[in-house]
Amino acid sequence: MIDAFFIRKYGGPNVLKRGRVSAHDLGPHDVHLQVHAASVDWRSRDGALKVLLPYRFARVLGNDALGVVGVVMEVSPAVRRFKPRDAVYTRVRDHRLGTFALETVTHE
Repeated sequence: MIDAFFIRKYGGPNVLKRGRVSAHDLGPHDVHLQVHAASVDWRSRDGALKVLLPYRFARVLGNDALGVVGVVMEVSPAVRRFKPRDAVYTRVRDHRLGTFALETVTHE
């Protein structure tokens, strides 16, 4: 479980909640990050992008073009480009939202 900000429905700032959510599983080419900073696009929260990126709820936000900054905590065995304690900046793929949390997982 990780501490995160999430939504259970589309809407304004009042739909944003903080709580514990299930962590992503680490896939064969994934990197587990400790999040230091992340941007969140309000259009995702209010549903303006639901035609392009429909969400299942509860959904941890965070996949804006500005991305996420953090430190690598763990890598899958197939990952060769990164190692624990590397400082990184990335943008997670559309189907792997969730940078508005203390930790996130993304493809290398």
